[in-house]
Amino acid sequence: MTEEAIAATERWFRSRGVPHFIENYNAREDILTRALPLLVLALLLEAFFFVDRDFTWWVNVLVVAFVLTLILGSWAGLNFLRGRRLLALPERVGWVEVLVYLLLPGSIAATLDLNWTHLFSLLFLNAVILVAIFVVVSYGLGPIAVWALRLLIGRLWEVVGLFARALPLLLLVVTFLFINEEVWRVTGRLDDGLLGGVVALFGLMGLLFLASRLPTEIRDLDEFRSSERIRDLVRGTPVEGLAMEEGALRLDIPLGKRQWLNAGLVVLFSLALQVVFVSALLGVFFTVFGVLIVNEGVLVEWTGQPSDVLVRFDWAGNLVLTAAHLKVVTFLATFSAFYFTVSMVTNPEYRAEFFEDIVGDLRQALAVRTVYVSAVEEEAGGSEGGGG
Repeated sequence: MTEEAIAATERWFRSRGVPHFIENYNAREDILTRALPLLVLALLLEAFFFVDRDFTWWVNVLVVAFVLTLILGSWAGLNFLRGRRLLALPERVGWVEVLVYLLLPGSIAATLDLNWTHLFSLLFLNAVILVAIFVVVSYGLGPIAVWALRLLIGRLWEVVGLFARALPLLLLVVTFLFINEEVWRVTGRLDDGLLGGVVALFGLMGLLFLASRLPTEIRDLDEFRSSERIRDLVRGTPVEGLAMEEGALRLDIPLGKRQWLNAGLVVLFSLALQVVFVSALLGVFFTVFGVLIVNEGVLVEWTGQPSDVLVRFDWAGNLVLTAAHLKVVTFLATFSAFYFTVSMVTNPEYRAEFFEDIVGDLRQALAVRTVYVSAVEEEAGGSEGGGG
């Protein structure tokens, strides 16, 4: 397998959101180096934390310029000591670069105003940013999101059709709740923070439910009985042209924990995106339905208090869209999303239709990995033999 083919296959893995399928994928050379531009951008933006409203604008400009100069100067000095170009990004990221990123802004802040609590607050902030960016880059969450969105758009009418088949029972339950005075009295008067907590709780329960079922759904995806099956799956991929005789392929290459986690995230993210789309459809429907049947008088009667009017439809009498409408719709759409999540996974018909495309793409990625790893190991063995 040529270096060009290996590089093309690894780019293909990244575009599919499964970078952990790459052999010898590690933090120093593959993850932190790709995350470094985002970390540097975050570091430069932190210079604006030093803006003070008590200063004139030109003093703030000087302060920000001074801090940016210190950050860039520190980076250039580190590169000078490492023998690199002054503003170059490193090919390998070690503990020195990580510590500079974590400690530099806080040290500057603590030195400028002699308040060392700023060191620890900025250290904590940078640690959170580092972990978040590391996870996003490591597991390819950006490409996963793009891939899941393209999959959703490509089969939009199928999702709508499946939603329509599941809709009657769901509409019956949710419509009954929607015209229930107690729901409006409780939900319509919820504080925004409490409503957000309820939404987060339903979302967390839905994600946990999906995550608990994923091992069962994708358990045997990496098992291939013949090279002919693999040959069919890898058509149109960078490894399509490689020789794939029975003896040349390892059909029993196990996935590690991080690789299974990466594969699970692909399925989980795509399913979650489809659930969000379905709940958004319901949200739009019940927003319109609520405006039509719950006018301002009924709203006050049901909730016991007036609500902030967001839109008033003067041409249609006393129809209004209020904050209470949106709170009830948000609650019921979230409840519907949880209901639909459970139905999608437990109902055999829904599960087969929803998982077919998602799991099919993941099975293709696993087949590509089988050819890729077999070829890399064969080349490594040949190099060792030639060297001997």
